[in-house]
Amino acid sequence: MKYLFKTSLLPIACYASVLALLVACGGSTKDNNTETNTDSVKANTKVDSSTSSTGISTSTNNDIEEDSQPAISTNVESYYNIWVKKLIEDAKKAGMPDAKPEIQVKDIPNGYMKVGMMPLGVTGYNTMTLWAAQNGETTFGVLSHGCGPVCGSGTITFYELVGQQLKDVTEKVFSTKKQIALAKKAQEKMPKNAGSDNVDFWTVLPQKGTTIQMGIMSSNLSNDKTKMIQPIAELQYNVADNTFKLVEK
Repeated sequence: MKYLFKTSLLPIACYASVLALLVACGGSTKDNNTETNTDSVKANTKVDSSTSSTGISTSTNNDIEEDSQPAISTNVESYYNIWVKKLIEDAKKAGMPDAKPEIQVKDIPNGYMKVGMMPLGVTGYNTMTLWAAQNGETTFGVLSHGCGPVCGSGTITFYELVGQQLKDVTEKVFSTKKQIALAKKAQEKMPKNAGSDNVDFWTVLPQKGTTIQMGIMSSNLSNDKTKMIQPIAELQYNVADNTFKLVEK
């Protein structure tokens, strides 16, 4: 989502105390069945013909009204900046180091980022993906990873942008309860000696494409995922209306 002490579900429990802070901050491989050619920003944002490039609505009569709400950003860094601001505020309150995560990957065209949490005293990293639908709506996903010495993925927190704040919509998109249940189900399909081979259940946010992959993967001491051994499920994104569908294998 190998874990500390090589127990698959242990990071979810052990990392929970740290994640409680991180989640409080607000909060792949391409799937040919559910996406169009949308690599540049996960999807193209639909532009209403009645709206000019300045973001001001125009009418057919002499009245011109300014749109009270600006267009929603499709730049993943904009969402990250809101997320990290709340993270730092909460970290200070919890007595954690006064620092920012280390940006390790910033892929603006593909709506993807990876940040290291060590500056905040957390052994692990977070990956982030921004999905932008054709109807103008967006979803921002943050996935935590705990490491020591190898890494494992935790659960995803999903957000929508409301004004200048991120609203947690995980329960609507893909609840934490369902994510944990899927991880437990994967344990039943793993070989008994999986722990010794650094094999465990992983969730992977897409850097390219729009589909979230979940399955049994191997991990190495460089903290990099290496190979999806057995897919368990996919969370497929509908670029038309900003919705997700869970498809189990």
